[in-house]
Amino acid sequence: MLTCCKWTKSFKVLPALLRFKTKVLNLVPCLLWIKFCGGLICWRLCLCLTGFTLFLGFLIDRVHHYLQKLQTLRSSTGALKDEIRKLEEERARHKTEEDKSSKQVKVLEKQVSALTAKLKKLELESAEKDEKIKTAEVHVASLQKQAADLLLEYDRLLEDNQLLQNQGCQG
Repeated sequence: MLTCCKWTKSFKVLPALLRFKTKVLNLVPCLLWIKFCGGLICWRLCLCLTGFTLFLGFLIDRVHHYLQKLQTLRSSTGALKDEIRKLEEERARHKTEEDKSSKQVKVLEKQVSALTAKLKKLELESAEKDEKIKTAEVHVASLQKQAADLLLEYDRLLEDNQLLQNQGCQG
């Protein structure tokens, strides 16, 4: 039996077609012999049978060709299905990674908003403390001036006291 490919056994029609093709092609010389020997069959019938036999041979050859194409298409379809499955798995993996990263982005955005709020609060507190520092510096400056004035007044009063004591001792 003729075999065309490893998938011949899976096609139940193909072995029968190949056997029929072999038998038909074996009939061609017999028909030609009948034509030349002048048997009971007229030559027109022999020509018709020969033509029909050749037609069947070509038809079987085409069917065989199309079955081979079908087999290659099925094998390529299997490979494409595998590739599609791999791409879908990769897409699902990327989808989960994207979901994880979007969750991380949301968490980070919340952290950023919390930190900006905290920064604004700290800036306000810093501004308040700067104001307190400025008022305290002004207060310290006025107290230093007042202390200097009091020290001068004390020195003057000491001198006056010394003069009065010196005058009281002399007098």
